[in-house]
Amino acid sequence: MNDKLKGQLDFLVEADKMKSILRQTLLIDKSRRENDAEHSWHFALMAMTLAEYAPFEINLDRVIRMALIHDLVEIYAGDTFAYDTTGYQSKKERENEAADKLFSLLPPQQGCTYRALWEEFDTMQTPDSLYASAIDRLQPFINNSLTDGHTWVQHGVTVDKVYKRMAAVKEALPSLWGYVENVINENVKLGRIKPAPSEAAPPSSLNQMTDEERQVAIYPIILMDYNPYWVTWYADEKNKIEQVIGAENIARMRHYGSTSIPGMFAKPTVDILLEIPDNADIEGMKKCMKTAGYICLDENGLTMETPPPHLMFLGGYMPTGFAERVFHIHVIYYRDKEPDEIVFRDYLIAHPETAREYADLKRSLWKDFVHNRDGYTEAKGEFIRAVTKKAWEENTR
Repeated sequence: MNDKLKGQLDFLVEADKMKSILRQTLLIDKSRRENDAEHSWHFALMAMTLAEYAPFEINLDRVIRMALIHDLVEIYAGDTFAYDTTGYQSKKERENEAADKLFSLLPPQQGCTYRALWEEFDTMQTPDSLYASAIDRLQPFINNSLTDGHTWVQHGVTVDKVYKRMAAVKEALPSLWGYVENVINENVKLGRIKPAPSEAAPPSSLNQMTDEERQVAIYPIILMDYNPYWVTWYADEKNKIEQVIGAENIARMRHYGSTSIPGMFAKPTVDILLEIPDNADIEGMKKCMKTAGYICLDENGLTMETPPPHLMFLGGYMPTGFAERVFHIHVIYYRDKEPDEIVFRDYLIAHPETAREYADLKRSLWKDFVHNRDGYTEAKGEFIRAVTKKAWEENTR
């Protein structure tokens, strides 16, 4: 085997690693995250299919080559999420080093040609690269719109950042811009994309919010497919709460609610049941939790019925919307009898068919209650009570 062929084969073998570089974007069927190779293929196919909408002349062959080459450097540099401002600070340096390593595997002339295409794509200064960049941004945008705004929700992306990211589409595919705006507006309305910081209505405190204020767009009902990281979030938060209020104020703490049920369609809010002893220092707990950044809801701020001590803590509520991790810590006194919330949780875990019914119910309620959290909770109440009653009856047989 001559050196030229060896270099080309080495490059192709290395390129196989693209299949293992996972992106933030989900496949449209929501089964898993897509990888770089799948994105590049879809990008190339979209470029071919939508070429007629470019308002200027493009060389489609060159655009497809850019599609196949543009993310190869991520084999070494990794995928940098589009809205990761920290990651972008080192992106150029990391990717240049990766390009040096990867394209040097090829024969010199071929390596230079590939690198030149990669660099042209990155500049967005030619008609081909501008069109290619627009398609590159449109592909995950469409996937996001069809997967309940997955990465927008996960990372708390604001509308100004989405518009900035999609600006290349407005320039390279102006006839598609109306579609892009409609998708953005719909996802802002559904709470999947956050309002721009200057547009958000910051509440002075959740304790004092009126029913009308609870329905504003910054704190909507958001539902999404099960995220296995919710279990980790619970474990991390449990450790934090233990450190904040002390073991003497904790009888037991457990993860419950939809995020605790594998495979459940759920709000990305981790519910924690904090059971405390009768002699717990309630006022001391409230003070410590407030100092740690939690919002305290007591009898003066709660809109839902809760058992004594009528206390709840919220984490992840920012003035402009939800943080990436959101928590509801429900406080009750410890008793020997298992709480209904845990009985309901365990029944759904043991009965997948009932869990599917619950997921379908939530899907049917979502749009009607997207800005009415208390109404959404009440609408699910009959189902929850019926299942809980059935679970207790089966437990006592």
